[in-house]
Amino acid sequence: MAEQRRLIISPNRLLDFAKPLPLNPGELHYLQRVLRLKSGAGFNICDGHGTIYLANLCPDGNAQLIKKEVLKPQIKPCLQLFFGLFRRDLEVMLRMATELGVDQLHPLQADYSLLEPGGQRQKRWNSIIKEATEQSERAWLPQLAGLENTATALTTPAAVEVCRWIGVTREAGVPPLEKLLKRENSINAKHWQLACGPEGGWSSTERELAAAAGWQAVSLSPTVLRCSTAAISGLALMQHQRLQLSGESLQPSP
Repeated sequence: MAEQRRLIISPNRLLDFAKPLPLNPGELHYLQRVLRLKSGAGFNICDGHGTIYLANLCPDGNAQLIKKEVLKPQIKPCLQLFFGLFRRDLEVMLRMATELGVDQLHPLQADYSLLEPGGQRQKRWNSIIKEATEQSERAWLPQLAGLENTATALTTPAAVEVCRWIGVTREAGVPPLEKLLKRENSINAKHWQLACGPEGGWSSTERELAAAAGWQAVSLSPTVLRCSTAAISGLALMQHQRLQLSGESLQPSP
């Protein structure tokens, strides 16, 4: 399959198809220095919402849109990852989750979270997600939600046709996520939600709140995993099952 050099640009900048598209310094640096494109070279521009434009790099540093291609809708179920903030490898987890196909990311201030992100960190996280979307040649940009505390996020009533699971360790009789993904209610659901805790796991209060709100405890591995590993392990299982159900190819989107 041919390499598809891709740049994510917001839809509001792609309204005038006929005029050259001005590129900001960061975008131009990515095309010329990272991808090493020369004047006249072709590349793809994606709006992050399933539409791809074929474009050429102009001598003046602008982009000329050549052709618009509307892709089919996102595959279902929607993959939503809720994660208690943790210190080690959180940014690596965001990148890998994006590459795997996560649709929504929900950071949580959990009882045992040590990290307290400010606005600059949220901005950096969005940048990492955008870069990972470009690198992995995805047509849909994952959405990063604002920070919530677990008391709010875990107790929000589930919508119709939602399956929600919460990863736990050292609890006897907890079913593996892989098994639950194959049940009929999971196959027919429109959203799959997975919650993974921070260092130290979930507090007893959080577990009680989650259970009352319909989050089913699941095991992600027979061994104890790091926070980042647990999230990626769960997402990999969910994405594999989603592709099997949808009949989608394992190749990147066109």
